[in-house]
Amino acid sequence: MQVVKGKQYVRLLLKALILPFFFILTSYLLIFLFSTIYFNQTYKQIKQDYPKYSEEKINEIYDETLTSEQFQNDLANYLSDQSLLIILITVIIFIPIFIKKYRKYNIKSTKLKPLDILKLIGLGLFLAVFLNIIIYYLNELLNLTNRYQINDKTLWITLLTTGIIGPILEEFLFRGILYNQIKEFNSQKTSLLITSIIFALIHSTLTQMIYAFIFSLVLIKVYDRFKTLIAPIIVHIIANTIITLSLNYLISFNLLTSIIILLVCLTGFIKLSKATNLK
Repeated sequence: MQVVKGKQYVRLLLKALILPFFFILTSYLLIFLFSTIYFNQTYKQIKQDYPKYSEEKINEIYDETLTSEQFQNDLANYLSDQSLLIILITVIIFIPIFIKKYRKYNIKSTKLKPLDILKLIGLGLFLAVFLNIIIYYLNELLNLTNRYQINDKTLWITLLTTGIIGPILEEFLFRGILYNQIKEFNSQKTSLLITSIIFALIHSTLTQMIYAFIFSLVLIKVYDRFKTLIAPIIVHIIANTIITLSLNYLISFNLLTSIIILLVCLTGFIKLSKATNLK
């Protein structure tokens, strides 16, 4: 670690944020592109439905359509249907960059033992269930978001994108590249906090930010402990997959059952953390 201050520190930090910035920017640009395609499809459909209307009248109907709740729901469903294609494009663009960048750090990866993998699976399961129940009840008190329903129609797409591909991309970028880069001019603890804050800020709602920040702290601890990206990838995939499959079920429990599940998950997570020597 090199000791830097002032302008040099800011310059190094901004340099570390370039890749995450372009990653997020690309994601938004792809969403904008597919949204534009849907807008054009909607406009063409209106013209087909009202062939005798003037251009001015067509534009008036189009503008009214865009502001309707039904259109917003249809757009959200369309983007959800296209999410697999969007993330595959992202993979094609960024995975070669991530792999090349990560190799520059010359991290000597260790091989995970079968027992280690089982412990990591348990960590991901207990942590995800515990945090999501806590944040769900926090949302019930503060009404922070309404994103607590998984659409069965797109379940398999969500499993592929959010459950598998997304965690791999995020672990390469945030734990593999950003964390190691920030650690070059910060202490390990400071690097852990900065990386986790940045990881939290890329999420869209306050509840997701809270979840992402705490989750990132654990993922970095796992990465430091096992010295391989495969470890946090396993935890991340398990956590996202479990929640995708069971969130609607978990939030249907009454308060007493939820408290029991919380205690079981907290106990399990603490014991596994000690068993894996997370510090």
